[in-house]
Amino acid sequence: MLYLEHGHVKGLGDPREMLAAYRLDVAAGEGARLATEHRKDQEILLRTAGGGGAAVERAETHFPFKENPPSPDASRKQEAQLRVEQPLEQKIPLEPDEKPRRWGNRDVSITGCRLLDASDAERYAFHSGESMTIEISVAPRISTADFVFGIGIFTPDEVCVHGSNTEIDGFLPERLDGPATVRVTLPRLDLGSGAYLVDVAVHSRRETPYDYWRGACRFQVDSPDRDAGLYRPERRWTFAGAVSVSAR
Repeated sequence: MLYLEHGHVKGLGDPREMLAAYRLDVAAGEGARLATEHRKDQEILLRTAGGGGAAVERAETHFPFKENPPSPDASRKQEAQLRVEQPLEQKIPLEPDEKPRRWGNRDVSITGCRLLDASDAERYAFHSGESMTIEISVAPRISTADFVFGIGIFTPDEVCVHGSNTEIDGFLPERLDGPATVRVTLPRLDLGSGAYLVDVAVHSRRETPYDYWRGACRFQVDSPDRDAGLYRPERRWTFAGAVSVSAR
């Protein structure tokens, strides 16, 4: 198969190899477009008005926990008293007419979010199975010992693919005294082909939202295979008895 781009030969070889090369080039172009859109979208989110207003009122209805930040040692004392319920990062998004992009009281503010590959390069198009890191920059209004960082991955149709936070993963807050950077790395992004959205959040241990960015990042996943669904687990086929197959 001959692979042409704008009238120039890009490759010549096995059809599957040429198709894979074409998909890689398409993904690279899509990644550049998404990176440009991401920078513009970050500016919009950062300009979003701080606490108060209808957006925060809706958020408080959706996340009804209210509390004053505890003293520095109170978070450990409260550990056994925390409610066991669905984490904020996994909750069903707000209804279509109640969808602010950003909400929270800004006791801790998110100041940026980006996606990185295994070499720490900023990217928004990945191949299924690659490593992806979500980087969140934050700054507290005042020092606090009550904070949880969270991430959620959703489809554009708002199906929750994955959601977790530092509380779920076993990290207890101690101090947040100034600007900080938080990273969570997914060593294998075993997702099916398609577009995905990343939500990022920082909230109290009882889920009072400090700052929640809905759709903070958008990324594309490309897969060379034609399997269906959102998740691409590693697979091994075995055969026994009166059956015969051959590999392509």
